[in-house]
Amino acid sequence: MSKAGENEKKFKQLISDRFGTGLLQGSQTYKNYDADVSISVDDMIEIDGKRILFEIDSGNYAKLLVGQYVLLNQIIEDQENVLFVIVHYYKQYNDERTRKNLQFINESLYKSKGIPFKVFTAESFQGEINQYRNIEEFVAAKFSL
Repeated sequence: MSKAGENEKKFKQLISDRFGTGLLQGSQTYKNYDADVSISVDDMIEIDGKRILFEIDSGNYAKLLVGQYVLLNQIIEDQENVLFVIVHYYKQYNDERTRKNLQFINESLYKSKGIPFKVFTAESFQGEINQYRNIEEFVAAKFSL
C-alpha cells in the first residue's frame, strides 16, 4: 500500500475510533460537465446538510492543494454548507504554509467568500477531534467559526 493509502487508512481509523463507524462516505468527485473538468477529495462527512470535505496530504503538496481548492470553489455551486479540511500527514510539515496559500486565494480571488477551510497536521487534527464528544458536536463547532 502506498504512503497516501496508509495515511488515508490511519485517518479513517482515527475518525471511527473517535466517533464510530459509518460516518465517512469515501472519496467524492465534483464535476463541471460543460468544461469536462473534475476534482476529487479523499473523504466526506455529511451531517444535517453540512458537508466536510477531507483531503489527506501525504507529501509536501501545498501547491496542489491550492489548485484543488480553486477547482472546488469553481465547481461546487452550493457552498454555504461546505467546509474543506486538509490534514497533513507529511512529517514535520508546517501547516501554516498551506493555510497562508489558501487564505491568499480566498481573499484575492473570492473576496473572502470562497469555501471555508481548516488546515491541520495529523497530530493537531487528533487533538482537535478529541475535544468533541460526538461527530455532531464537531461539525457544529467547525461551522460556527
